[in-house]
Amino acid sequence: MRRLRLLLSVSLLGVVSPAVASKGNTGAEFLKIGAGARPAALGDTQAALAEGALAALWNPAALGGLSSAEISLTHNRWFEGIQDQRFVAAVPTKSVGTLALAYERLAINDFLSFDAQGTNTGAVNSGDSVVSLAWGRNIAQGATGGSGLYAGLAAKTINEKIAGVSASGFALDFGFLFRPWGLTAQRLPWVRRSSLGFSAKNLGQGLKYDEENAPLPTEYNLGAGYSQPLGGDILNLGLDYHLVTGETAAVSAGLEYWMKNLLAFRLGYRTSDVNGLGFRAGAGFKVGKIQADYAWAATGEDFGPSHRITLTYRFGPAAVAPGLAADLFDDYVARGKRHMELGLYDRAILEFNEALSIHPGDESVRVLLLECGEKMEKAAP
Repeated sequence: MRRLRLLLSVSLLGVVSPAVASKGNTGAEFLKIGAGARPAALGDTQAALAEGALAALWNPAALGGLSSAEISLTHNRWFEGIQDQRFVAAVPTKSVGTLALAYERLAINDFLSFDAQGTNTGAVNSGDSVVSLAWGRNIAQGATGGSGLYAGLAAKTINEKIAGVSASGFALDFGFLFRPWGLTAQRLPWVRRSSLGFSAKNLGQGLKYDEENAPLPTEYNLGAGYSQPLGGDILNLGLDYHLVTGETAAVSAGLEYWMKNLLAFRLGYRTSDVNGLGFRAGAGFKVGKIQADYAWAATGEDFGPSHRITLTYRFGPAAVAPGLAADLFDDYVARGKRHMELGLYDRAILEFNEALSIHPGDESVRVLLLECGEKMEKAAP
């Protein structure tokens, strides 16, 4: 058992802060490593800013905001031969909300082990895997667009192997997401563009190694988000409070700026984390139905930075930023009309198509599109 305790403290399960290891909370530390490049670049500020299929691993309530099916793949290259991969597939349904399936895997290169006397006992291998099934849905009555009260739940099985010793466990996540609606939200733009989120992760009894019980890193997150339109671009801001069992509370902040819905720049900061406190940064871009995201994160003075890459494929248009549907729709229509007045009908068509991606059934925009087509035909030589 003394050897096993030592292995538990040096495996990454293992990539734990000394303070955590000293308290014996070394079980399933893989669960502390944030999933996805966008969340990492935002400093793990995801209680209210989680979106897309990856929301299944942060706040499952946000799954209810998906407008089309998504597949997400993430690769994270850490130090000392440590790598993790995440796969998430999410499908929205009309009757029960959005369902998601996730598979997470941690791989660690073989490392040397030593007994209590310091004798080399050979190479040791270690690794983790987690399989999750998540659900999220808008449960509010009368809410439209991206507004509403969302609820979500995720169940997951955890498997961990260290030096030929294995353990498994079961855990639950749940979350809520509130985006204001009603008359107040309609009259006050800053209200409808705001969101509040809460998530509780890794609720369970923990993993048992032989006679040793390794508790799960239960985490509670509370956060606020805000989205602001900037001349057709979007600025997202978030602030979260994180409380992990047995650790000091942390605060994180994130900023995301989308240019023309094609290129994103992100900055984040977290006061404490498995990565080590400090800044995060990243970028993303969209090409058709494919989105690629990258994140850089410092890992403290003793190690180099970590790099995350996420690829997402959407089977339909992405959801509009919370609270901005009306603002962006009006903006696209106004710019399209200005292009028409200048005789730039091809540009006007692009703007009107963007407006229809938000409100596909708007008849007035369809009429403007037909008018642009007719004027282009008349102007053709």
